[in-house]
Amino acid sequence: MQKSVADSKKAMIYCELKQIVDRVYECNIAYRTLYQRAGYNPAKFVSFEYFQDIPIVNKSVLREFSLNQRTCSGAGHILLNTGGSTGSPFSFYVDEDAFAREWAHMHWIWLRKGFRLSDLKLTFRGKNLGNQLVRFNAVHNEFVVNSYNNQIDTLAAISSLVDRYKITWLHGYPSLIAEFLHDLKKLNPNSYAKLQ
Repeated sequence: MQKSVADSKKAMIYCELKQIVDRVYECNIAYRTLYQRAGYNPAKFVSFEYFQDIPIVNKSVLREFSLNQRTCSGAGHILLNTGGSTGSPFSFYVDEDAFAREWAHMHWIWLRKGFRLSDLKLTFRGKNLGNQLVRFNAVHNEFVVNSYNNQIDTLAAISSLVDRYKITWLHGYPSLIAEFLHDLKKLNPNSYAKLQ
C-alpha cells in the first residue's frame, strides 16, 4: 500500500525532530539535564506520535544554564539576543544560515502585503549601536534604531528621519514598535501621522 503525502511528510518531520532531540541530548548540558530531571530519554521518541512526551523547554528554564552550557559546539555560529522586551535580554547562538532563512521568510510574507525592495524601513530589533541613535543599513534599505539609547534623543532623531524620508514599513519586535509609536504620538504628532 502506497504512503499518502501526509504520511510521508509526517515521517520526514519525525526524522528531523529525532535528529534534533538526539543531538541536544548528546551534546548539550542544559537539555540533557532538563530531560533527565523530567525522566525523559530520547530513546523513547520512536515515532511522531511520541512528540508530545518531549519536555517543554522555555527561556526561563534555560536561564538556569550559562550560554556555553545551553549551546551545542560546532562550526559557524553567530551570537544574538532577544530584544529584552520582558526586561531581561536573552543571549543565544544561531547557525550561519539563520539570516538567509529569516530573510527568505520575511520577504515571502512582506511581498504578499505589497512590499518592494525599494521601500524604506524603520527597524527595531534590540540593536546596540553604541553612541549612534540610528544607522542606515543599505543592504536592507532600512534605518536601524538603537534601542539601547536614551528614548527622548532617539525619538527626536527618528522624527527628523520621518520628516525627511518616506518610511513605508516598520520592522522589528512588536513591543518596541508599540512603545515607539506610543511615545512618538505624544512627542511629535506630525511625525506620528506620517507613519500611518
